[in-house]
Amino acid sequence: MDESAAATAGRAGKEDKVMVTLILVVCLAATPDVCREEQPPVDVANAMSCAVQGQVLAQEWLDEHPKWQLRGWRCRAGRAERAT
Repeated sequence: MDESAAATAGRAGKEDKVMVTLILVVCLAATPDVCREEQPPVDVANAMSCAVQGQVLAQEWLDEHPKWQLRGWRCRAGRAERAT
């Protein structure tokens, strides 16, 4: 492989490794106006994986948190935000 092909392959590998965060918008079942965003730890490498796996991952989170209902979810490029 020549240098330009190696450089292109290296860039392609880095683009595939973009961190993606799954964001769930959940509300308390007993008090639906009390909502928050959750960012469960997930192992997705790109937006397509997040879009495909998002519903399954959301259901797993809901199974572990039965007092909450899912209002919506989305995928965002970048690392999860830390709570302050």
